Amino acid sequence: MRKTPESKYSKQAGSSKKFLAAVSDHILHHLAFNNSFQANIITIVSTGKIIIANHAACKLLGYSRRELLTKSRSSIFDIKESAFKNLLKQRTAEGHSKALATAVKKNGRLIPSEITSAVFIDEDGIEKAITTIADMSLSILKQKKIDTEKDKIVAGNIALAKTKQKGIDTKRRRKSLIILLLPNRNKKRLIFKKTK
Repeated sequence: MRKTPESKYSKQAGSSKKFLAAVSDHILHHLAFNNSFQANIITIVSTGKIIIANHAACKLLGYSRRELLTKSRSSIFDIKESAFKNLLKQRTAEGHSKALATAVKKNGRLIPSEITSAVFIDEDGIEKAITTIADMSLSILKQKKIDTEKDKIVAGNIALAKTKQKGIDTKRRRKSLIILLLPNRNKKRLIFKKTK
């Protein structure tokens, strides 16, 4: 069967549509990743080298995108921390993991973080990981304020209870004192006696 120019064109048009859809899909994924409110980085699993970082990651860690792409996970995480080591072990075993660990800003400030990481293989067969870093500083600060307020309330309740107990104890002591009037050679003598 001979191909007509029309069938050749429709075959090319179909290929072009698939290509454009793939490019469009790639652009959409890139835009979604880059504009996410969550700090995300993509690293090469074997080396830990950062190959992609979104705007939120740059802002959270204090690096420009160019600077961050010269770093590895050892620059932005406390890799000696047992929680981080366990995160990597679990990610290796299960393909994904989540942990509370410490991120490190460019200025050296430590950030308590919830880190989620998942491994994937790209189109070239290279194992990569996408890692999300959620700053827990505000949550921890809020929890500390809540705990401080609760501690103040408990301390106030304890002080109030002690005061009330002291009043109760004083009333009991007063009631427990028995004044006895005993005759002694026509003189009256007072005797104080405590009862338990």
